[in-house]
Amino acid sequence: MTGIFGKSAGLEGAQAERVADAVAGIFAGLQPVPRAGTTDDIARAAVFLAGDGSTFITGQDIVIDGGLISGCFGGWTAALAIRSDMGNRIQAAAGKS
Repeated sequence: MTGIFGKSAGLEGAQAERVADAVAGIFAGLQPVPRAGTTDDIARAAVFLAGDGSTFITGQDIVIDGGLISGCFGGWTAALAIRSDMGNRIQAAAGKS
């Protein structure tokens, strides 16, 4: 969890960083893996891809999102509604609603 989610909801700088814990809680309830992703999750995938275990992998998109976009939303309309709700919840956590 980083401040990028707060920034995408219209928060700035330190305020975006302060809501990271709230965003982690939001993601825990939205996706099949019940926790927020971390920079370590991305790093582990990068290390795997850079290592010998991935020598036969070519041209793949590896989505590291805890299952968030795996089709559990019920289509794009539902996904957009969830994204909008998430932005509202982030702003509420920052006291901006």
